[in-house]
Amino acid sequence: MVCPWCFAPIEAAWRVCNKCGKALVIRCVRCATEAGPDTDVCENCGTTVRHRCPTCAAVLTAGEKSCNRCGAKLKDFWKLKGV
Repeated sequence: MVCPWCFAPIEAAWRVCNKCGKALVIRCVRCATEAGPDTDVCENCGTTVRHRCPTCAAVLTAGEKSCNRCGAKLKDFWKLKGV
């Protein structure tokens, strides 16, 4: 497994990446179900819990203008997602 933020190797039981310090397990905003580092859609309610860059698959924060990893412009991506 790899960290969805920095792509460093991680262990399945980790809750925080030991390289970048970001949370590997997050809660769904709709139902509070925990989503692991390899989950982008809540398994309980289907809500998107992580957005990924369409170019390099890095995790994005809603509204970012460009990907922090590859520099891809995200304006059209957010329009498509309705964010």
